[in-house]
Amino acid sequence: DKGVKCMPQKVNRVALDAEIQKKLRKLVKSKKTNITVTRRCQILLALDNNSGLKIPTYAQLAERLAVSISTITNTLSRFRNGGIEAIIKCKHSKASWRVQSSRFFRK
Repeated sequence: DKGVKCMPQKVNRVALDAEIQKKLRKLVKSKKTNITVTRRCQILLALDNNSGLKIPTYAQLAERLAVSISTITNTLSRFRNGGIEAIIKCKHSKASWRVQSSRFFRK
């Protein structure tokens, strides 16, 4: 342990109002919501300052939701820049494995 510095656990939070919390919970519960949007909603709900719950670190949340840390940071960034509408949009780049595999299976 001598001379070894631990990096602080990254915890970046959001403050969601009651209306947004309600919308996010509704999306999570809906069977019509795809898994990508569900995970994004769960990320925001978990990092909400107004929830009254202990806020997990990115690493803890990534493990709990089976997502990458970059998914968490991207979700927070999208939400801050575009609100809930940016979270609901589920766009994948043309290079995404989801797009590539869907093309493969259509043949």
